[in-house]
Amino acid sequence: MRRHLNGSAARPTQGFGIVGMRERVGLLGGHLSAGPRPEGGFRVAARLPLPEPAGVAVEAR
Repeated sequence: MRRHLNGSAARPTQGFGIVGMRERVGLLGGHLSAGPRPEGGFRVAARLPLPEPAGVAVEAR
């Protein structure tokens, strides 16, 4: 998942923002990166592992 912002100021909200996103991504075994983009704006990217297949037998597919 990627989210790019156009550089306008974000409105303050109640919550945990980037810290909360980083914690949730970490609990799922992933990695979150966030920071300013060279061309302006801000980038947030999350890498999450894919879950194992649900155990469907190959013959059943």
